Amino acid sequence: MQTLNPVTLAFDGQQLIEASAGTGKTYTITGLYLRYLLGLYEDAQGNQGEPLTVEQILVVTFTEAATSEIKDRVRSRISMAKNMLLGEHSSDELLRDLIAQLDDRQQAFNRLDMAAKSMDESAIYTIHGFCQRMLKQHAFESNMAFNLRFTLDESELHEQAVFDFWRQFVYPLRAEQAQAVLAHYSSPHSLLKELRALINRKQLQLQPHIDDPEAELTQLWHCQSEYLKALPQFKQALREGDFFNAIAASDIKGNAKPKHKSNLAGLAAFSDNDDTQLSLGAAKHSFSLWSAQSLEDPSIYKKNGQPFSHPLVVEFERMAQLSQGLGERLAQVICVLALAYVRRHVQSNKARTGIIAPDDLLSQLYDALHNDSDNQLQQQIRRQYPVAMIDEFQDTDPIQYGIFSTIYRPSDEQFTNLTMIGDPKQAIYGFRGADIFTYIDAKQQLGAQQQYTLAKNFRSATPLVESVNNLFSSHPQSFIFNDAIPYQEVQANGKDKALLYKGEALGAMDFVFYGSGAEVLSKEQGQSALAEAFAKRVHFLLAAAQQGDLLLGETPPCAGDFCILVRDRGEAALMKQALTRQGVASVYLARESVFKQPLAQHLYRLLAIIHGPYDERALRGLLAGPFYNFNSAQLLALSDDAEQWQQQLQHFAELKRRWYRDGALAMLEQLLWQNQLPQVWAEQGWDVERLLTDFRHLGEILQHKQLELDGTARLLKYFHQQLTRDSSEGDSAQLRLESDAQLVQIVTMHASKGLEYPIVFMPFAVNFRSASAAYYHHQGQLYLDLSKQQENLARAERERLAEDLRLLYVALTRPIYHCALGLYNLGKHKRSQLLQSALGYLLFPGAEGTENVRELLQARLAPYPDMSLTDADHYQSGENLVQENAAVERQVRAQRAVIERNWRATSFSALSFKHSDYHGTSHSGGDDEDHRLQQSLVLKQASPLAQLTAYDFPKGPGPGSALHDILEQISFRGVLAGEAQAMEELEQVITHTLHKYALDESWHALLCSWMVAIMRCPILESGLYLGQLQSDDCLVEMEFHLALNELDAQHFNATMISLFGYDFGLDFERVKGVLKGFIDLIFCYQGRYYVLDYKSNYLGESADDYNDEALTHAMNAHSYHVQGAIYMVALHRLLAARLPDYDPAKHLGGMVYTFLRAMPEGHGVYYRPFSVAEIDTLDGLFAKGAHYA
Repeated sequence: MQTLNPVTLAFDGQQLIEASAGTGKTYTITGLYLRYLLGLYEDAQGNQGEPLTVEQILVVTFTEAATSEIKDRVRSRISMAKNMLLGEHSSDELLRDLIAQLDDRQQAFNRLDMAAKSMDESAIYTIHGFCQRMLKQHAFESNMAFNLRFTLDESELHEQAVFDFWRQFVYPLRAEQAQAVLAHYSSPHSLLKELRALINRKQLQLQPHIDDPEAELTQLWHCQSEYLKALPQFKQALREGDFFNAIAASDIKGNAKPKHKSNLAGLAAFSDNDDTQLSLGAAKHSFSLWSAQSLEDPSIYKKNGQPFSHPLVVEFERMAQLSQGLGERLAQVICVLALAYVRRHVQSNKARTGIIAPDDLLSQLYDALHNDSDNQLQQQIRRQYPVAMIDEFQDTDPIQYGIFSTIYRPSDEQFTNLTMIGDPKQAIYGFRGADIFTYIDAKQQLGAQQQYTLAKNFRSATPLVESVNNLFSSHPQSFIFNDAIPYQEVQANGKDKALLYKGEALGAMDFVFYGSGAEVLSKEQGQSALAEAFAKRVHFLLAAAQQGDLLLGETPPCAGDFCILVRDRGEAALMKQALTRQGVASVYLARESVFKQPLAQHLYRLLAIIHGPYDERALRGLLAGPFYNFNSAQLLALSDDAEQWQQQLQHFAELKRRWYRDGALAMLEQLLWQNQLPQVWAEQGWDVERLLTDFRHLGEILQHKQLELDGTARLLKYFHQQLTRDSSEGDSAQLRLESDAQLVQIVTMHASKGLEYPIVFMPFAVNFRSASAAYYHHQGQLYLDLSKQQENLARAERERLAEDLRLLYVALTRPIYHCALGLYNLGKHKRSQLLQSALGYLLFPGAEGTENVRELLQARLAPYPDMSLTDADHYQSGENLVQENAAVERQVRAQRAVIERNWRATSFSALSFKHSDYHGTSHSGGDDEDHRLQQSLVLKQASPLAQLTAYDFPKGPGPGSALHDILEQISFRGVLAGEAQAMEELEQVITHTLHKYALDESWHALLCSWMVAIMRCPILESGLYLGQLQSDDCLVEMEFHLALNELDAQHFNATMISLFGYDFGLDFERVKGVLKGFIDLIFCYQGRYYVLDYKSNYLGESADDYNDEALTHAMNAHSYHVQGAIYMVALHRLLAARLPDYDPAKHLGGMVYTFLRAMPEGHGVYYRPFSVAEIDTLDGLFAKGAHYA
């Protein structure tokens, strides 16, 4: 390629400039920008070009930060040129050459002055910003709708479309079909996870190609039907025939692979059980293991052995053919169907709601340009922007390149020019859709005279530049695709400063080796050792700098001069912990979301517990976490001290009030200072600045969202969504810098692109992740092979290695003076994988093995004096730095004290657990969520889905808890009214709950209609139904703790008999302490307050089985009257504490028990009011216990 001279570059339509790292790409862009401003160029006919304005020079890049930087650099360059025109001296050679060409300096000054004043109007945009502007300006030509709402986050639209597909596709399936689908996609969430990376990649082609997925699915279901018909007879033939004996006695080797003999036990078990799918553990074969093709392989037989034959071999082949489509092929068909459905419905939903996303801007402008038969749109954009420069061109994709190659298609009608500038060696954003093959294609469409390179590195010292050259140029395929993007050595600019230790220069590129070299080490072993080694190295060098032994030129480096490059947050955390152990303060810089930080999970649990319903086990877990830091002794003491427990509950109640009144941030600030969290975290040796920054950042986001969203429940839902999504809230959620002090920096390699650091360490330089999905390119087209054929997986792995090599190049071109790379013989199961890493691939070209890596590395580095090899333990920790924050090790001592146990917390379940047996067998079908026996959750295969009712819903504690969870989270009024948002939330809650309790997704439709019907069922004699209740009139899952004073079973049973006329026969030891529990719902209606409890008991299969007599029997048989009495006392005490003029005769209602299965038919509601005398009796019993008379 030609070396670029930006002063003489010919603007002959299109040019490609390859700008290696540190060679002055932005400097070149601003220089070309000034040529356009000053008219220092020739048009296609060789005529002097017209000076252009800042509004006519289009510069496109990929991020807002990059646009801001280019604008600032252009402003600065214009200002410098103006000063030079006024006679000021400058060392800027390019500006001097440009000014020397000017005929009229005053006119040039005026033009630059006008440009400087107009920079706010300059056409320097992100690519999405440019497309949005063009679509708005040319709305008619592009068929762009008006008043569209822009969104950065399409995840909710994707989620909704996947859920819609699931309802329309999965719910109507027969049970055996649904089972086959669930074997691949266990829920809509698992399907969404598969589709998320595919939805917006419109250029992607799926393999294997399926012409008619619906027809193929029909065929698969037919095969399944035939398979299920044939299976019983096949199993019978196995059980009754001699196949097992015949195989065992055959000449097949016992250790032959695939394992025909050792898998016989699994086959025998399959023939005896009710399973419909043959599973042989890790074996890749099923029925095909005993097919003719498998048994014809001569390698499986003993020497001179006879081939095996049996009549059942034909049946094995038939069963294999019928069942094989229900494996990978079914998953592929579903994926294709779902992807098409989701794309279609996302687009229709966007059109219907007036939403547009970033990728839509690109595709709409692309379509408008390519559907522009008379080229009107192209011409209008060209007239507006006759010249354009695309920065970071290596990160483009086919759509983006298609836009600009169409606009700036060579034309004789007017002068236009497109300059593409980038570095293919730094194309590292394939995971975001950037496509290095688009760059290669663009390059191949240009002639050699249109391709240029920048040949001089202005960033790094000469030894470092030469080391990078040596590393990459000594491998003939250093970037895999070297035919298209060859490595071209760059010259150093001659920086002569070096990193000196006691007057001697350290090697520019140091390879830090751990291990013997012959021994293969796991990733965990190597990472742990190298993290410690590099932390000690940093500590040693910082101590040497403090003592004046380490110098950069003549100045000791500070902590901020050191940068540690890592691949991800896991490596960053490992390195940060190692540095902390050495007393070295560090800061982690990453372009990732604060919601991905560990503290976000703790904060979500805190808010969920404060919001309720309270969960005592979760609460104790919270107290042991970073916000309270209780040790085991404190938690034990809390369990046995009612007063202290009440104080803790009061603390949470205060936080809840503060949250509801003043917002999340105010509540979190109160918690921060009440619990003295900065001091506590410091005592634990934790990273206080990082934790405080994340704590306040999350608080600010939640405070802002609380103002947008209606209620704390929706805020919690939003918080949970952010924790589970791949991306969160754009720039507002990007991790903040925790300190502006001069600290050692830990930066991801991706985030370091475009930056520079004096000293760079890469402890985990040999780490890599093999390609898990078969994305690959072929003849310019991107494919995804869903079947993961070995050939295509190998292609994907090759492309993974190529991108890792580019990422390594980015990392190696960040340092200015010195870098060090960690290295060890990485592998698994004693097999080296070092050559699969980018660094191993570069260091050992042509190597077939790594028997002794250390010796190979010594030989590899020997010709290069600036590349050195040191052992990992070469640097030991130096003397203590000025300030050292050693981590505090805390151990919990074993508890040897005898703990007094006559005070305890108990519950209704505990009191009723020792129910006397003399009542005999309970009423038929008394199963509820309180029962210990879990019933079957399998959908009856004979029942068509349309005929299912609430009576068919599974029984047992899991399904009962699932119904409770749903009713706790939905809007009663919204569901009854059919409001869109409420119904969407209902469906999402049901989906999540079914997944949580491992219930079949086919219950979704029933649960939706059931919940609506429950909202219509009267619950009071006045005709009130749940759907009439406002959220402000309801308190969901209130936890209570009632003080108990020496309560015994005799007095308790006597009181219950006097109230309900029934001997519940409760048998419990005398108890003193607190009676705790949760009330499903407290609601207020016409000034009176009621408790309501949901019951999922199965009393029969018709409404007649839920008549008054049956409900009374169930209330007695399960001691629900006792439970309700306890709830009424809790409500009574709550109202006495909260209502200033509380009068139980006026304010207290009664207890409502709803037996949910019968509510769709208007039955299943049990109501009992309580008189003042009855409440006083119960209150006195709990307050005075055995002393109450």
